[in-house]
Amino acid sequence: MEGDKYETEAKIHAIIAMGDVSLASNQNFVQYLSSTMNSFMNASHKSVNKGADEDQEAMIMKLRSSLIESYIAILHGMNPDKEEQEKKKIPVLISPAVVDQHAM
Repeated sequence: MEGDKYETEAKIHAIIAMGDVSLASNQNFVQYLSSTMNSFMNASHKSVNKGADEDQEAMIMKLRSSLIESYIAILHGMNPDKEEQEKKKIPVLISPAVVDQHAM
């Protein structure tokens, strides 16, 4: 889902789906964790271009919100008893700009 091949709306749906899959699969999601976090990190670097219209700005904010919500879903989806060590390995890969903009 990297690059401009897919619309931002499709990327948002994919990000949300990854959070949902993690919640449903619990510890079975660990095998997909690294690639998912890499995808989230890449998506978190998307920014609003100067002079962008309101629709583009709204879409980027929706993307950022989806990243944060899905990241939280992944953390909750992993079984804390069996996967505590894996949780500790999850770095915060979401760009600080995403969190800063989301808080506004």
